[in-house]
Amino acid sequence: MDLNDLINRVGIKPTNKRNGALDTYIEDSNQKREKLETLLSEFLRITSDKSAPVLIAGAGIPVSIAGRVDYSIEYFDEYYSYIYKNINNLDFNIPDVAQLTGNEKLYNIGSNDKTNLKFGLFLSALINKNIKRGEKIQIITSIPIHCLFYKLGDAEAYVNIAGDYLGYESKNSKVYTDEVGENAGSFMKGCELYVKKAGSDLGSDAKNSKIYAEEARNDAGYNMQNCELHVKKAGYRLGDGAKNSKIYAEEAEDYTGFRIRDCELHVKKASISLGFYAKNSKIYADKAGDYAGNSMRDGELHIKKAGDWLGHDAKNSKIYADEAGIDAGVNMENSQLFVYNGNLDDSCLRGNNKIYLGGESYKEFIQNYPKYINKVKLWEKKS
Repeated sequence: MDLNDLINRVGIKPTNKRNGALDTYIEDSNQKREKLETLLSEFLRITSDKSAPVLIAGAGIPVSIAGRVDYSIEYFDEYYSYIYKNINNLDFNIPDVAQLTGNEKLYNIGSNDKTNLKFGLFLSALINKNIKRGEKIQIITSIPIHCLFYKLGDAEAYVNIAGDYLGYESKNSKVYTDEVGENAGSFMKGCELYVKKAGSDLGSDAKNSKIYAEEARNDAGYNMQNCELHVKKAGYRLGDGAKNSKIYAEEAEDYTGFRIRDCELHVKKASISLGFYAKNSKIYADKAGDYAGNSMRDGELHIKKAGDWLGHDAKNSKIYADEAGIDAGVNMENSQLFVYNGNLDDSCLRGNNKIYLGGESYKEFIQNYPKYINKVKLWEKKS
């Protein structure tokens, strides 16, 4: 980073645009050159010091589980603690930070992920040293900054766009953004996060938090606990490994509800393997693809329209469908299957399963397989 070049490119755009989420204003201002010089000089001083710890920002060897690739996690705490401890007592307040980061020509670090990470941790340390309980901060930037609002506590924060790890390890705070990269809200506790468009792993490992997104990529809500997650459109493995949480989605891709535990999941439209390996959970869907309820344990699944192989290998569960494709109940054990209109697999008629068919499906089945008249019962579904 060329400090002189950055300083010469300063240009803050005045605006009176109101931000509804935080109910604040960005006021017209002219940032003084010396404040900019001080900020950048301090950033360069700290990050170039030989005593600075090494910031790990590597990609790990992937481990694939149902298509999910787990990369090694970056650990930022040591580097953040170093910055927080060594940053000088600058004459900055929260509006100063917002104006500095709001300058679209302030820095040229977007192409260097490690420098971007360091800058985000630096800004977060600066914010956390100055922000007061219940205070609000708004940042407008043209470059997504990684690790922004890291360890934010008891505050409200808005940024128009952000890089990865927005609000990472934040506590008791509200964070708003229009667009964000990966791992937004990861490890947050007692927070609210509002996002229009998010990358993968939104809210991963969050606890006791509420997360709202119009669109999120893969693995939203991964391993979260005691949370609420609301997503209009989600990618693969929505809620993977979540515990004691409520999940709501209008549309989601494959493996929605994968490995959830003690959860409640509502989705209007899901692709294949809804509730795969879900345990002790309740799942509700208007429409789901093939293999809905695959290998679920001790749960309930309610679907209006399901694909083929509904309830495949389910155990100790209750599964309800208004409509299902072929071979419902394959290899089910000790479960109850209610299908109003659909076809059964022979294997579900063995063991301790209880099977119910409705309307014409029941009549057709008994006509074709009279020997199972005592095994399959009529489902007189109440409207």
